[in-house]
Amino acid sequence: MSESSLQAKPNLSNALPSRRISFRWLYVLVFFLAIIEYAIACGCRVLGDNLESVLSVALFLIGFVAYRFRSHKGAILVLWATLMFSVARFLIWRVCISLNLNTPANAAVALLFFSFELYFAVLLVTETLLLMPLQLENVAVPLPVPRNREPDVDVFIATLAEPLDVVRRTIAGALSIDYQNKKIYVLDDGNREEMRHLAESMGCSYIARADRSGAKAGNLNNALRQTTGEFILTLDADHVPASTILDYTLGHLLNDDKIWVAQISQDYINTSALDKNMKLAQSIPHEQMLFFSLIMPAISRLGGAFWVGSGAVLRRSALDKVGGVDERTVTEDLHTSIKMCQSGFKALHIPINQVLCMQPESLRADAIQRRRWFRGAIQVLRVSNPLLVKNLTIQQRICFSFSLWVYFRFLPRLVFILVPVLFFLIDLSPLRVPLASLTIVFLPYYLVGLMLFHSFYSRHHAVFLAEAYEFWRTPGLFAELISALFSWRKSIFKTTPKGLAGQSASFDLAIVVPHIALLCPAMLGIFTSLLWLLTTTDYLAAGFVLYWNSYNFLLLLCAICLAIEHPFEPRHIGVKADLPAVLKAGDEEHEGRLVHVSDRHVEFATRGRETNFAVGAATLNLVDWQGKPISLPLSEIVKDVCNEEERQVTFSLQTDHWFKQDHDAYRRFIETVICRNSSWFVPDCQNSIASLPRFLYLVLSTPLRALKHLPN
Repeated sequence: MSESSLQAKPNLSNALPSRRISFRWLYVLVFFLAIIEYAIACGCRVLGDNLESVLSVALFLIGFVAYRFRSHKGAILVLWATLMFSVARFLIWRVCISLNLNTPANAAVALLFFSFELYFAVLLVTETLLLMPLQLENVAVPLPVPRNREPDVDVFIATLAEPLDVVRRTIAGALSIDYQNKKIYVLDDGNREEMRHLAESMGCSYIARADRSGAKAGNLNNALRQTTGEFILTLDADHVPASTILDYTLGHLLNDDKIWVAQISQDYINTSALDKNMKLAQSIPHEQMLFFSLIMPAISRLGGAFWVGSGAVLRRSALDKVGGVDERTVTEDLHTSIKMCQSGFKALHIPINQVLCMQPESLRADAIQRRRWFRGAIQVLRVSNPLLVKNLTIQQRICFSFSLWVYFRFLPRLVFILVPVLFFLIDLSPLRVPLASLTIVFLPYYLVGLMLFHSFYSRHHAVFLAEAYEFWRTPGLFAELISALFSWRKSIFKTTPKGLAGQSASFDLAIVVPHIALLCPAMLGIFTSLLWLLTTTDYLAAGFVLYWNSYNFLLLLCAICLAIEHPFEPRHIGVKADLPAVLKAGDEEHEGRLVHVSDRHVEFATRGRETNFAVGAATLNLVDWQGKPISLPLSEIVKDVCNEEERQVTFSLQTDHWFKQDHDAYRRFIETVICRNSSWFVPDCQNSIASLPRFLYLVLSTPLRALKHLPN
């Protein structure tokens, strides 16, 4: 077995010591004095457009030089300080000089627009303040802590309507956890007889209930009342744990009674519907990598980490003290985390992947998931607003508020799409200065912000693509906001459909009708700004408005591009591997490696480029982590690719054999290729810039490809 990809136990070596950068108060004082001086100058109207232009160029050059040397921590600090000054300067200039309040209509539009600018600025400042310490310090990763005892651990697998194949994989993973004193429970809110049979046939306990009150939170609370384990490992139906998950979590809980949850990071076994439809699978970081690799470690340092609902070990006694999992909102995880912090407990985040889960496989599934998260954020703000509840530290209030208010980013985006068009069509003047003056002050804020975020996120987040995805979700979230504000009925908990990947290409026209409607004003804005550019001498302002409209147009076109649903391919589901294997077909045997694997397909690499594989009765043989043989019955060749060094053949598996006849062999297979396959334990960070040319080609070719897939 290859030691590079198969791991039985984690390394229990000591973590690197944390080294903090000492901030010099003199630099901080000079920074704030500069902001105060600029505010006074704006108030006294000392700075004209010429001086503002010089200041903008200076800020851009300082930021650009710092960006070029971003590998040095001092340069990152300079880049951050430049952005903070640019943000403060922009807001001060807007308040003191540019807001037009001379008529009620102008004042209403000006204040609305400024409120969204302020919202974005607050989010930006908060996010950079949270992330800066990670850039300036060698932050220690919490490694496994040796356990001094072996308490009972209950493993809860919560399910409602997920396919049996999805739950079976999770049960197999749970059975493979390296821990003796564990008991596995399948919590079936669907109350299905076939699920009961599956759980019992695989050696698990089955818990169901007559009603589904409280949704997932009610399901968990019902199980808490019927079990006794000191700790609970919570898993969603599609979350397969690594065999070492309790090695990384349980010791921390045993050594600190104030830790109520040890939350582990997650990776994904499949490509998301959005990345699949953009044909950028495996070339960009997945969306949640930013959250688990940067955001969660940042807020964890300030005591603001929270349970994300799955892939976490919970302390039963702590839950008992607050009355169990909170059932008042559909985001029971974050809501319960706030209650726990109010009660004096704390959460620990461990930034290493130990759970492999599924992303939404279609646009409609993605919409259901995001609307549920957004509805939950609104409910938590109503019931337990972190800024208003008692017994939270200032840092916790900031972290929880950021985690909730970030869901409202779609509102400014919706307004910013329409504003450039309204600028031409409606006789309103929210500015009392020329648009060129706004452009001069805004550009360094915008450009330096892009530089800083690229420095932070380039290997964890595809910034432009994330913007496009947010544009795609905007109409749905807006509809959810209207529903939440004007509907007082208790919302219905909707699970995200899993295991239902499509097998054919199609264009979902109905789901992008709002985006096509928004595309029209964006096109009108481009046309009018082009006319303005040709008939004015104010090229800076006209060019800025043209860029603004073109940017909106490109993102909306990308959102429409996402509606072209492409079928899932074998490479879209599964994990990388590096396991020795032997392909046996009749009397012939071919040695090679298993390089990609799922419970439906395997990819076998061999140097036998001229071999004719007969798969009628072929098997792929490998050994598990204990040296026992596993024989995979192959069905047919799905893909056959030869390169200069080897031949890579993708086979489909005879899944009926694995799923229905031999649960033990299936469990050992999942344990070997997923639960002990350490290739996915560490995030695979990638540079998203490399995919930009292909991304632009796909977006600009959207109309032709959409017409090709329209239903007849």
